[in-house]
Amino acid sequence: MSGRKILAAFSISFPAIGLSSAYYYRPTFDSDDGFWGGPSHFGKGKPVTAEQEKNRNWLRSSTHDISDHITSGDPLPLKAGRAIIVSLIATVIELGMQSRYGYNSFTPLPSPHYSYLMKKAFSIPHHETLLTVSNHCSTLDDPILFGCLMPGLKSWDYNNLRWSLCSQEICFKNQVLAAFFGGGKVMPIKRGAGIDQKMLLNFSRRAAQGGQWLHLFPEGKIFQSGVLGAEYYNERPPSKVKDIGRLKWGVGKVVAHCPKKILVVPFHHLAMEGINPQKEDGELRTHVPQGGNDVNLRVGKLVEFEDLIEEHEKKHGKLWKYNVEPVEGERWRSSEEEKVLYTKITMRVEEAIKGLEEESVRDQREIVVEGRRRLTLVKEENEREREAAERAA
Repeated sequence: MSGRKILAAFSISFPAIGLSSAYYYRPTFDSDDGFWGGPSHFGKGKPVTAEQEKNRNWLRSSTHDISDHITSGDPLPLKAGRAIIVSLIATVIELGMQSRYGYNSFTPLPSPHYSYLMKKAFSIPHHETLLTVSNHCSTLDDPILFGCLMPGLKSWDYNNLRWSLCSQEICFKNQVLAAFFGGGKVMPIKRGAGIDQKMLLNFSRRAAQGGQWLHLFPEGKIFQSGVLGAEYYNERPPSKVKDIGRLKWGVGKVVAHCPKKILVVPFHHLAMEGINPQKEDGELRTHVPQGGNDVNLRVGKLVEFEDLIEEHEKKHGKLWKYNVEPVEGERWRSSEEEKVLYTKITMRVEEAIKGLEEESVRDQREIVVEGRRRLTLVKEENEREREAAERAA
């Protein structure tokens, strides 16, 4: 066989094998209660249909999915699938978020904290886990922010990519989406299922592995107000904010019980909400990403929790730790005392991100003003749509 034929055969077989493996090892959703889950104002969300339940395991590994292979590593074909998917994402980000192409621009603000994050992200020792946390303003925050954060060709290497979570009713509602997002190192989470759900445990096992970069959006949903966890639809009521803050407890649980040294680095970004603007109820105004946005990202200093954990252990004894692999009789359900600790950890994370938000508002005033202007326009359009619907009725 000639070299040209060999090259042609490889160029066809490599993507086919890789993408087929991403499909075969795709993650699946949690349907134990028969529902998809969703934002709290949706209750349990839509019920899982019989057809969806039937198709969830069609041509899928019966023993492993993309979330597994923690200690043994990914099978070689799955590595090919990850490489293809991540390269595709990196190409789209390069075309859509670099200023030289004129559509949008992205600027990570230089600082010692940004340098620290980049150094750690590409050389995390096995005894440590890197966990980044940030505000959540757009359905495209992930992957755009992470593709733009990484310099040069590093964003093309799936080994450099973070592990992240996405709502199962959005990113894992069918087999193709599950294969795509799973191949991009995204794992499903069931909104509304609480901090004791198995999906959060699956994610936490990656933290227990060590040498990994994980990311969480602790707001638990998108907020396009420019204010962390506030001034947007379905925000947490003030009575609860006073007691438990504006963020979700999941980040507190992941941090509290991690068997590795966990390095929590916060960052805050501006203007992503302009790329995918939403309606008042959270629905997208358009599925086409918008241009003309100058996205800025600010990285903060490492957040410390040792004093909070030490205080808890003095009162209640040593904290249990989750495991890399399932162990018979392992613990995952949290006690009421542990939830108090999660609140303290989560509120410290909130303080860190909120501090970065305040710096951004002060230093990037023009971007903030533009974001507020866009939000006002969205609210005015929402009002016109409501009035039109009332007249039609």
